[in-house]
Amino acid sequence: ASQIAWAYTSDAAVIALTAQLLLLAAVFQLSDATQVITSCAIRGYKVTRAPMVIHLTAFWVFSLPLGYVLGLSPGWAPFKPAQAMGAAGFWIALVVGLTIAALGLTVLLRHVARSRLNKN
Repeated sequence: ASQIAWAYTSDAAVIALTAQLLLLAAVFQLSDATQVITSCAIRGYKVTRAPMVIHLTAFWVFSLPLGYVLGLSPGWAPFKPAQAMGAAGFWIALVVGLTIAALGLTVLLRHVARSRLNKN
């Protein structure tokens, strides 16, 4: 990952951060691909409200607050890292939100597909 960063900058701090964030981006791809595919498959069944609720919950209830706490480590937070994680904290929270969305949408897709099969 650091070789990619070297192509764009010679700043050691930027290279170290880029290497860390690229690893998180790789994990991000798995959850993101799963949630996109399942969301589109559910939309194919003409079910739209439940995926919207799952996405809102995953991103607004879990990912956004977690990103704030991990990234900025505010003093009032009941749980927080020893020090603010910065960009990595926001990316970790995004991965958590995407994973929650992927799991919820996978369960929903399985339920919708089975109910449609049983209907026919």
